[in-house]
Amino acid sequence: MKQDPRRHARGCEPARYHRPHVIAPGAELPLYDAGHVLGSAIVVLDLDDGGEHPGSYGQAALDLLHVGDSPFDFEGLRYVTDAEDSKAVSEAPGPAVIIAGSGMSEGGRVLHHLRTTISHPKNTIIVVGFQAEHTLGRRIAERRKEVRIFGLMHDLDAEVVVLDGFSAHADQQGLIDFAEAVRARGPLRQVVLVHGEPAAEDALAAALDKRGFPQVAVPERGARIRL
Repeated sequence: MKQDPRRHARGCEPARYHRPHVIAPGAELPLYDAGHVLGSAIVVLDLDDGGEHPGSYGQAALDLLHVGDSPFDFEGLRYVTDAEDSKAVSEAPGPAVIIAGSGMSEGGRVLHHLRTTISHPKNTIIVVGFQAEHTLGRRIAERRKEVRIFGLMHDLDAEVVVLDGFSAHADQQGLIDFAEAVRARGPLRQVVLVHGEPAAEDALAAALDKRGFPQVAVPERGARIRL
């Protein structure tokens, strides 16, 4: 099933990288978008200036698009759309930056890049955003000694850097604010927390209960709740 690529850039703001990535005099660092996030967003954004969903982008991003200065394109960036070409990126000689995003590293092209780069100490894996329990992304973020990719164990010898600040997930206060906004529209009969890690769910449940939300439940897997 095809997905609307606009949703990948929802709320985006420009990161200004409009300059060559020089690593030494006369040498530039190639930057590949070998995943699906930027690669799908760039086509739509460049063609229709926000198209049918202008509210998906921040004002600063829209301003740049309107003057033809896309925040999703800059010097030295190469978009790789073919799957086989994407696999070949990891085998290319010399240093490079590879951007590949896919569901906490649970599927997609990022697995091919990780498989060929994860065991080399000269490489760096930058994990951006929250990684759920029991995912490859989480195991990498935890710096496990070995991780399984395509059914085979690989030594995790690459450097791992975790950037939590880029996560799009709401924090506890953000979720409480959302719950308060819903309650302001009418009385609630029950609140059920179904998506999150156990410790975080329990803490949120306690915070909601303290604020007087009715019947805050944290059901176990497989439990049934009458709505």
